[in-house]
Amino acid sequence: MKKKAYEELVRTFMNLPGQDIKLEQIYRIVSREPSDSLTPTQMHSRCSRAIGEARTALKREGYVLALGELKNSYRAVKRVR
Repeated sequence: MKKKAYEELVRTFMNLPGQDIKLEQIYRIVSREPSDSLTPTQMHSRCSRAIGEARTALKREGYVLALGELKNSYRAVKRVR
């Protein structure tokens, strides 16, 4: 995982609010181009730390990181109180 990869992930989520970002895209941002032999479970285990850190950073900015409508995807949604 790239150092401070979650910061780039947070910027991506904030630039595309409400849009699904697939796990393959997250893996590219956090690490590198995924190989064909990686399963979604393997990709998620390699990205989970960055996803968790991004979730915390997005929360401070007023967003919630939720599962997307597409399979194996996430989306940032503006929190309404």
